[in-house]
Amino acid sequence: MENQLYVTIEAYIRNQMPSDEKKAFESKMASDPTLAADVAFYEALLIHHDRKAKAAWRAEGEAMLGTTLVARPAPALRRMQWAAAATLALLLTATGIWYTNFYNPYQSIVNEYYEPYKYSGSLGAAGPDQEDGRWQHALDAYRAKDYKDAIESAGQLQSSPRYADEARLLGAVISLDQHNPEEAIRLLEEVKTPSLREKAQFYTALAFLQDKKPEKAKTILDLIGTNSPYRAKADGILARLPKK
Repeated sequence: MENQLYVTIEAYIRNQMPSDEKKAFESKMASDPTLAADVAFYEALLIHHDRKAKAAWRAEGEAMLGTTLVARPAPALRRMQWAAAATLALLLTATGIWYTNFYNPYQSIVNEYYEPYKYSGSLGAAGPDQEDGRWQHALDAYRAKDYKDAIESAGQLQSSPRYADEARLLGAVISLDQHNPEEAIRLLEEVKTPSLREKAQFYTALAFLQDKKPEKAKTILDLIGTNSPYRAKADGILARLPKK
């Protein structure tokens, strides 16, 4: 059927596939750069969430095509519309612009395995100027999704013997959620507390995937111990990554 590939791609992007079909499609994408390119282009065209980057991309694409791109094309695109889209995809592929900025083939894995930060320790009664009070404020801000305040409060505890590594973990999880993998990795590499290292390793692997560095993620995932609560999740991720 004409355009059947794009019907399948749209079903994937809109999360309308059964889970088994979705996994099979993602496995095929991981081993087929051409299919990954098609998915990347259509995703960028339809539903990319970064409006600023999308506006810049559309302006450049429209200048290349000499026409105006609609924000959300009709689900059943006519042959000529796909021809125009394919032309733009080829032009952008040639310069490497759209692939670098818009598509990460590992982001779906990050989304599936990402875990919000959870503090498992205890807090004593303390005033706002004491370490317990500052840490409680950081946790409250994080739970309220005031991430700027949470990061600022956690940053005040970087030299705390008790909370420094927890503060780094919190900052890293927020950075990962905000698609800033470089900052997440920087913070996680500074976590030294033995009881937190496996959690830090797991988040570091996710950050490397978000940064499109699967080989580094594999290396870290392989290091997670067999008795770790993250071992099964690590194996699940490794099974989803392309083999050499």
